[in-house]
Amino acid sequence: MVKANFDDIYTAPDPRPYFQTLSALDYQIPAHGASVFSTLADQIAEVRELDTVRIADLCCSYGINAAVMKHTTTFDEIVDHYTTEECHSLERAELLARDRAFFGDQIDGQSLEVVGIDQSPEAISYAVEAGILDGGAAEDLETHDPSPELIGLLETTDLVTVSGGIGYITERTVARVLDAAPATPWLAALCLRWIDFDAVAEAGRARDMVVHQLEGTTFPQRRFFDAAEQEHVLKELDRMGVDAAGREAEGYHHSALFVLHPADEALPSPLEELVGSGA
Repeated sequence: MVKANFDDIYTAPDPRPYFQTLSALDYQIPAHGASVFSTLADQIAEVRELDTVRIADLCCSYGINAAVMKHTTTFDEIVDHYTTEECHSLERAELLARDRAFFGDQIDGQSLEVVGIDQSPEAISYAVEAGILDGGAAEDLETHDPSPELIGLLETTDLVTVSGGIGYITERTVARVLDAAPATPWLAALCLRWIDFDAVAEAGRARDMVVHQLEGTTFPQRRFFDAAEQEHVLKELDRMGVDAAGREAEGYHHSALFVLHPADEALPSPLEELVGSGA
């Protein structure tokens, strides 16, 4: 996969480099993801008659989706929280204390528990210590089965989410997470349009899941890092027969929404009615 490399910001000891780097590119997919995933969590609670929905967020980094879903603060406010001048000089322990106070004052009324999975131990550690994630595991599920500890965390999973991570992870990770829960969870993925989702969809179908794609709506992720990144994406979209006009051609990565659920359960309403518009 050819894409701008931001590896360093995912292995920093705290989220400041992540926000400082990506905010300069108008990074916004966590806002869209949190809105979509929260809506689906409400539907799952209705279908499964749950008081609390447990989410496993793949490629969670510093728990950004959880930070938005579980709190009344907006993604833009969280970006401001980490990019203000006041934040720059703090030691990690001081930043953790600041985060606990910030997020602790803004707990949302929705009953969600979010477990994060990411290959970065630094990101997972910070998100758990700050109380953003209810639990987390730093594991590479592309090459290894989940540890007993992670299986324990996934035992009661109702919804698996991923925003922008497909391509970094494949159907191997998704399958291992789906198989870890005794009752097959739902899956919601915001997948960049130039990344092929077919293998993940097939992994779901092999587990007797129904696959939906939200038609006619996409969700902007961020601006392209440079002209070379945009050119590569446009070529891939052209190869796939996907029209980039008004979306990637205008300078932004865009994601499509896929929702998978067990065949013996169903969306209470069509996906187009449940999910707000993106672009």
